[in-house]
Amino acid sequence: VDSGSLVAVAWKKKNAAAIKASYSGYIKRSGPSKNSPTTKTTLSFGSTSPIPIDWNFMAAENGDIIFIRSNSLVGKAVHLISSWTHTGMITNKSRHFVFDSMEGLVDIRNTDEKWGKVLAYGTKGVAGLNKSQEQSAISAARNRYLGTPYFPKLIDKNKTSNLSFLARWSSKSDISSAYCSKLVWLTFHDYDSHIDLDSNRTKWNRWDLANSDGSWIGVSPDDIWGSDRTTAAYDLARVDMLSQPTSDF
Repeated sequence: VDSGSLVAVAWKKKNAAAIKASYSGYIKRSGPSKNSPTTKTTLSFGSTSPIPIDWNFMAAENGDIIFIRSNSLVGKAVHLISSWTHTGMITNKSRHFVFDSMEGLVDIRNTDEKWGKVLAYGTKGVAGLNKSQEQSAISAARNRYLGTPYFPKLIDKNKTSNLSFLARWSSKSDISSAYCSKLVWLTFHDYDSHIDLDSNRTKWNRWDLANSDGSWIGVSPDDIWGSDRTTAAYDLARVDMLSQPTSDF
């Protein structure tokens, strides 16, 4: 990742105290989860240790999108461009399974085994879709993308430039590979071409990897979180571990 092309590092530090103050204290979600879809899970401050995802206390359901910030080496790299460092779609809440892309390919994974503890997590749904429609979209995407590699193949190692590789990897229209947020974007765009979960909030200062407005040609977890085609957060835990405001602040 080219850190020189990323934005908001100083801005994040400047606003960190205000973000934390806006959620001061220890807040618990109120009301039954199914009847309170916009409420949030426990938010706590002080500890910076990773925590397990509390699936039993989660308002999200099968079909919804889950976002995490991890402390892994990959997570630290992704955090240069996105406060949320990974995202996937819940396929079996009771067993903690998600449909996501990591470790080289798209697969169904048990988060206890593959994600482990996280620094923060949140969940959202897709605005305008009910749970049955979300699940249908994921089912179709599983049939199409299961096993798709995380990175595109180099056509010719001697002739393919790093830029071409990055452009194909980034591009939402290139389905030869799919990173985590690209998979989420493809899943719902394939289901309904009017659903565009890319809010274009991630900026890139290299013209060859940017749209005309300076936004990245790819889609980051933050882009999806900030999209007006996603619902308000169903769950949001350890928001103090995010160093940049999200669309809910």
